[in-house]
Amino acid sequence: MTSADPMSPDASTRYVAREGDAKAGGGMDDFVVETRADGVIVVSGELDIATVDELSAAARAALETTASTLVLDFGGVTFVDSTGLGALVRLRKEAEHRGLGLRLDGVRPEVRRVLDLTGLSEIFPDQAEL
Repeated sequence: MTSADPMSPDASTRYVAREGDAKAGGGMDDFVVETRADGVIVVSGELDIATVDELSAAARAALETTASTLVLDFGGVTFVDSTGLGALVRLRKEAEHRGLGLRLDGVRPEVRRVLDLTGLSEIFPDQAEL
């Protein structure tokens, strides 16, 4: 589902993907990608094969209008699988091809550990350490 709230000064585009009740416990988890008016893309939920297309679509749209660095606020991301990691690498390459940067902000420790274990912390460094 894609919706835009024209009354919100903070959000210009919002994507919501529901993963369904396949998860343990049968709950519905929302994956939300919201592009704020300042261009920062705020991501929350689990980034995996069921949700990666929403992030990719929002990021590619933002790359069209970003002047220097696309910022993905990952403070709400609780899990990333190999599909999500692959999408991040592809987005980084696409940004570089356009002469732009791609930065992850607010990465949680559990997601940072995945980046560290896969060697991707080299291209997505911890912003707190910079």
